[in-house]
Amino acid sequence: MIVRHAIVRPPGESFSEGLTSSGLGPPDLALPGGEWSGSASGSAVLEGSLEVPRVRFAANGSDVRLRGVPFGTVQAGGTIEGPRLVLTGVAEGARFEAEARLAGRLPFRARAELAVDDAGRLLPGGLRSGIRARVAGEATAEGELAELGLAQLQLGYGEVEVAAAGPAVLEVSRGRVEAAPFTLRGANTELTLAGVRAPSGELAAEVTGSVDLRLLGGLAPGLRRTAGRLALEAHVSGTTESPLLVGAGRLSDGGLQLRDAALTLEGVRGDLAFSQNRVLFDGLEAAVNGGRARLQGEVELDALVPVRARVEARLDEVPFAPTPSLPATLSGRVEASGTQDAAQVTGRLHVVRARYTEDVGLERSLLEIGRRPGAPPRPYDRSGEWLRLDVQLVVDGDVRVDNDLVRGAVSGDLALTGTLASPGLVGSLSMAEGSRATFRGNEFSLSHALLDFTDRNRMEVSLDVHGESQVRDYQVFMHVFGPLADPRLTLTSVPALSQPDIITLLSLGFTRRDAFAGGGVSGVATAAAAQALMSASGLDEQVRRFIPRDGPMRDFSVRITSVPSEASGQVETRAEFESWLLRDRLRLRFQAPLAGARGQRAQAELRLGEHTAVQYQWDNDNPEVATGDHGLDLKLRWEWTDR
Repeated sequence: MIVRHAIVRPPGESFSEGLTSSGLGPPDLALPGGEWSGSASGSAVLEGSLEVPRVRFAANGSDVRLRGVPFGTVQAGGTIEGPRLVLTGVAEGARFEAEARLAGRLPFRARAELAVDDAGRLLPGGLRSGIRARVAGEATAEGELAELGLAQLQLGYGEVEVAAAGPAVLEVSRGRVEAAPFTLRGANTELTLAGVRAPSGELAAEVTGSVDLRLLGGLAPGLRRTAGRLALEAHVSGTTESPLLVGAGRLSDGGLQLRDAALTLEGVRGDLAFSQNRVLFDGLEAAVNGGRARLQGEVELDALVPVRARVEARLDEVPFAPTPSLPATLSGRVEASGTQDAAQVTGRLHVVRARYTEDVGLERSLLEIGRRPGAPPRPYDRSGEWLRLDVQLVVDGDVRVDNDLVRGAVSGDLALTGTLASPGLVGSLSMAEGSRATFRGNEFSLSHALLDFTDRNRMEVSLDVHGESQVRDYQVFMHVFGPLADPRLTLTSVPALSQPDIITLLSLGFTRRDAFAGGGVSGVATAAAAQALMSASGLDEQVRRFIPRDGPMRDFSVRITSVPSEASGQVETRAEFESWLLRDRLRLRFQAPLAGARGQRAQAELRLGEHTAVQYQWDNDNPEVATGDHGLDLKLRWEWTDR
């Protein structure tokens, strides 16, 4: 709302009238300089006389912006007395004052003080995240802007800061702006800048020196741990509307880490050229993950900020480990192109060396009850979708599998596909002649071994392995097949044996057919086979799952043993359960034969001290005692050494 007063006074009579305004936007005021936004209010008082009028005014602006640049809260006030105008004001980080004569060619004097801790907000679009800029200084003008002096100029990113070594001075005269040479200094940084802008708008500026590449880390968020030093010479020409930048530089000790990828570049060195639109490099030498590489390519710029890149790398024995159990060494050519939000890697690499050492755990797949649950799925991380993969892998070097199942060289062709968020492999690998498999301490010669990779977005491996081994008079054939995470096993033999007999043969070297001497060996063999099956199937682990981890029972164990039976005179196979209670003072043990109800035995041993214990035992070996036999023993124990 605006309130106006019409004033009519006789000459010589003094007066005082007021004018107020509120709810105005800067566009309503038709201010010069471009597009303004925000809200404004103000007041003015006209006093004095018609011969010598005097005006006092004040104005307030909130969230004031010019061409999108925020100035925040602005307050200004002043007086007009005759032809003399005096103006003072403050804004966020600035204080100014001016004086002018409203007559003739309107001469004026002005002075402003700057102290802006976050100068980046005054730039169109601001600065990249993490980059800081601080400006402090003084500007003076007389008739027109004559000199701008910046006593403090600081830039920073992370822990790296550079500052002007002395005042930076801009001299302005009749449209000509000249920057006197000034130097920015900091860790590994010393840049000297100087230049002129002609009244016609033509530019001529020079930049020389070196800069710490850690300062550039904020310009490319896709890069981590930037390091190194860039020595450069640059020349700026053209006009204010269309500036031209031409320069050259030399990198030394450069380094960076690619976001979300297990790739680290170190020791980057070489020459590059740049303009306002792009950076070109050819023949940069670098160490990638400790291996050698040669880089060439270009980086497109927009307002000196990288927006798109194309980099070709020639790798020479570069280590790369997609998983801890699969360290590899690669050589060949790869190319990465795209933006920080969407890029692709293509190329063809030879696997020079690789070792796959992760155990398969095949014995746990013997019985369905022992089937291991798969590893919990890894949470899907969409941040890796920005990089797509399409790399051919030629496996033709010293590549071997060496784990608990197989040992031997492999070869074949694979394609690395998917994204960083969900990489996959497509193709197949075959094991070379002479490869071996180990099961139950027996070595199998592999006649056929194939690994198929079938999913473009996951590491899915399917096994098809055939092998044979000679054990005594038996030819044993093994077939492992199915997914690597849950393989299956079948065993056959000539002459034919059942699978439990084959397991006993592989574990102990004989079968139940070899029983002799009243079945003693048969009992031992059966016990060993049963223990082997139980351990292989994971049944003992399944039983332990039902025992509370934080309960009173400690060191709970389940095993199969062979124990002589007084009643039968033979070795019997028994299941034994044992645990400790009462802080390892009370031991409980229970045995039961795998066949028959007789032969059960329970023991409870209570330790009274370091050398004494009391043991209670119950068994039902004697068929004439319906309730079983009970016994109580005092056990004494000493140890000594004879030296």
